[in-house]
Order: sequence, then C-alpha cells, then structure tokens
Amino acid sequence: MSATPLPSLAPGVSADALAVIPSRLLKRAEKLAADSDSWQVTLVDDGFRVEVGTTTVTYVENKFECSCLISPKCAHIGAVCMAAPIAAEAEDSAEPSAEGVDKPAVDKATTGTDSAAQAAWAKKLPAAADIAGCVSQAQDITSAICDQGLANLSARFHMQLLALVRTTRVVGLPRLERAITALATLSQDARVGKPVARGEVARQLFAVAMVAHLLDRDPRDRDAIGAARRAYKPLELSGAQNATFIPLYAEPIVTTSGFAGMSITLCTRGGDMFSITKTPPGDASAVPTIWYGPVRLGDMHCSHAHLARHTLLMSGGKGSADGRIGSGKGVRAALGQEVSLELIRSLSLPGDLSLVSGVVCDATLKELSLNTREGIVTVNFSAAARRTNIRNLVNLILATNPDDRGVTCLIHGSEVVCLWPEDNWLQLKPEQNGRIFPGLDSVSAVAGSPVDAQQQTDFAAPPTRGVSDVLTVWLERCALGGRSAIRTHHAACAADVRLLNDAGAPYAAELLQRFVTDPTPRHGLSLVAYLQS
Repeated sequence: MSATPLPSLAPGVSADALAVIPSRLLKRAEKLAADSDSWQVTLVDDGFRVEVGTTTVTYVENKFECSCLISPKCAHIGAVCMAAPIAAEAEDSAEPSAEGVDKPAVDKATTGTDSAAQAAWAKKLPAAADIAGCVSQAQDITSAICDQGLANLSARFHMQLLALVRTTRVVGLPRLERAITALATLSQDARVGKPVARGEVARQLFAVAMVAHLLDRDPRDRDAIGAARRAYKPLELSGAQNATFIPLYAEPIVTTSGFAGMSITLCTRGGDMFSITKTPPGDASAVPTIWYGPVRLGDMHCSHAHLARHTLLMSGGKGSADGRIGSGKGVRAALGQEVSLELIRSLSLPGDLSLVSGVVCDATLKELSLNTREGIVTVNFSAAARRTNIRNLVNLILATNPDDRGVTCLIHGSEVVCLWPEDNWLQLKPEQNGRIFPGLDSVSAVAGSPVDAQQQTDFAAPPTRGVSDVLTVWLERCALGGRSAIRTHHAACAADVRLLNDAGAPYAAELLQRFVTDPTPRHGLSLVAYLQS
C-alpha cells in the first residue's frame, strides 16, 4: 500500500477527464482503480504523480498527462479519476451543520462581520431556471438508481454524478450538493470494488430525492437550498496564542435531515467556547464509528473519544462564527493532561452548564432522577442519546443497588451530558478516565454486583421485527439492486404486507405494496416520510 494517499480531485476535473474516455476503456479503468491501494503516489508542485502499473499519470495545474500512447483518452487517467476522493468545496471546511436535533453549543461572541455575511448570503438565491435544471438532473439520477440499482450502473453514470456535484456548487445549492457528493462517493466505492453498505446507499439515495422534491415544490425554500459552508478565520482568544482548550462534554448528534455524529464542546480559561463537530450523512448507527474514529486536526492522531478526555493544546487554529474549530492547514495540535472532575469544578462554567451531585433513585430511557441535598432533581437524556447507546447505561443503573448509585452530573440546560460515578459502581475502562458521555460510551457492571433480573429484562429484551425494520429492507434492496432485486422477492413482500397488517399498520402495508409494484423515487419517499413521521 502506498505511504502517500491519493489526493482528492475536484468533481468537475474528474467528470471532464472521464467524459473523453471511450466506454470500453472506462471498464478497464474500473478494473485498474480496484488496485489503487498498491499505486505509488508522489506529491509534486501543484499536483501529484501516480504509478499505475508500468504507466505514469501526472496531474499538474489541473491537467492530466499519461506516459501511454493514447493519453489523455486512456484507462490510466480514468482509473485515477475513479479512485481519487472527491474534493470538498473547501478543504478546510467543517462538516455540515447539525439541524433539527441536539445542536452543539454556539459561540457567544459572534462577530458583526460574520453575521452580515450570512445575511448577505440569505438574500442571494439561485435563479429559478438553474434550480430547475439541477432538480431535473437529480430526479433523473434517482430514477435511474431505483430502476437499475447503484451497483449495476455504469461509469458514465458516475461521471454524471460528478458533473452534477460541480453544477450544484456553481449554482449554489449546498444541501443538494452535499447529498449528491455523498451518493457519488458511494458510487465511487462500488466502481472500485470497495464494500458498500446498502443501508447507506438507500439513505443517500432518498436524501437526494427528498431535497430534489422540496426544491421542485418550492425553488425559494431556503431550508431546501441549504446554508453555505462556514467561513473560517484565525481564532480570537482571551489569552495566549498557543491556547489550551478544555473539553467540557461530548454528545451524540442525530439530525432530522439525515446527518449523524458527535460534538465535543470545549472552553478556554478565558471563557471562550468552541466545539469540534463531525456530522457526516448517516443515522444513529453511524455514531459509534465516528466517536471512536480519528480526529482530523493538524498532525494529531487520536480518536474523538480520547480527545474528549484530555486538554487540547493548539496553535494556528481557525474557527467559524458559531465556534467550530476548523481542520485547515497550519494547525498544530497535541493532547495535554487528563480532564478530571476537579478540573471541571475549577472552571467558571457558563450559565447553561451546572454540576449536580446526588444518588440515582430512578432511571428510564428518557431521564435520571437524583436524590440531592436540595431534594429530587430530574435531568433528561438528549433525544440523540436515546436513539444511540443509552439503553446499556440505564440497564446497568437499574441493576445496581440503589444505595450505591452516587454520581456527579454535568447538566446542559435540562440534559445530562456527562457523569462521574462515585466509588466505581460502574466498571469504566481506564481510558474513560472516570466519566461517561451518555449515548456515546458503553459501560459494564462491577464484577459481583447484584442484578435485578426483572428490571434488566424489561429493557434488554431483544427487539421484535418492527414496522421500520420491514420497510427499510425494501428501500435498501431497491437502492443497491434496482427493480430486479425487488421482483425476485414477491413472496417475501406478500409475507411482509401480512405482517404489517397484523401489526396494526395497514397504511404502511399499502405503501409497501405500491413501492414493490412500482419502485420509483416518489413511492420510496412515501415510505421514508412514513418512517420519519
């Protein structure tokens, strides 16, 4: 495997290069791209050089050259375009903002300049004809996938996806651009033989279909158009340039618009508030992968879970108006000391944060009840935490002797965002440093702890196959395999229709029957809308 990863390419560059390559060579390009991990990549001024077998492909100043005789209409250039990651609109930009559920903390010191810039953007809407053109192309793409399945479409189709990414960026449709980019990335993985989760394909397919539907209904819908990517500038801190950032808490994020991940809220000794957030397209099942996945910040190598428990030493940092720390060039970062409860107590916490100590007297999937010196205090788990990993924590709390449940909680508003169990009544891993982030961390019972079997069974019973499970599998089959994958499962469809009717969901049964009979984006969106209702 090459020590240097293949640099990203702008979608328009890849689309233009693929457009001139004959179809027969595009098929060979896909086969070559499947071996991209073995390529030797060398960075050069204004570009890079790739050894594709015995052939050398050079990309300099937005132009491709190949050492073969038929360059630039060759499979080698096509293979590089197939394998190269799709470049973001701005390499130092953050992930899309979280919408709808559990937004991260916002910096209290938003500048007038940034506010004015956002207001100016809000007045500039793309031309209706340009929006209509993008919507029409997006609808053609989603119809093609529902008809044939992403795995069965050609390299020409992938080229169309890349071209639409470019067009939506030029027109100024950020929400559609991000959805198309995510779909194009999955298409790319399928082209080069990487494993593709059909659940993710379905999620991104109908995310594109939904945005296209909203824009088709109302081209002036600002939510459907989306927000421009954040502008990042050097951090302005109330202290030294080489600042120390203290993680206060971390929380899962699951949005109603199809993004999921986590956010870490940090502060400085001077009282500045910031966040490190990663929310790519996905659902609640993607949160653990992101939580334990790598942090992209300077040259630092650690997981988000590890970062959330150590101070962050950083210089050259950039931030957005809403307090997000960017991952652009020039950032130097390293981990400092472990963050203890004593360190958190020593800070001057903002008004929406407080520490509460007591004994847990009751726990549900929605809330904790604490017996404190001031009486019973009830704190909530966030909506995102309830959709991720909170069941594990609640089970173990209920399985523990009520007299042993001493705990200190950090409360954000009315929600518990982290807690420190006293006297080790919950078995934490050494790397968890004595505290739990609800919805993100898994915990274990202390060996030999008494267990109330009845209480645990109420929460831990294996789930039955519910309505959402039934409907989701059909969306996934269609997204990856198209109509043919649906037609081969008519007996299973009839069984699922009966199951839904027996479960008291006749409307879901009707929607499923329509979709299986005619698997179009429109009928697929009806299922998605039902699942989200």
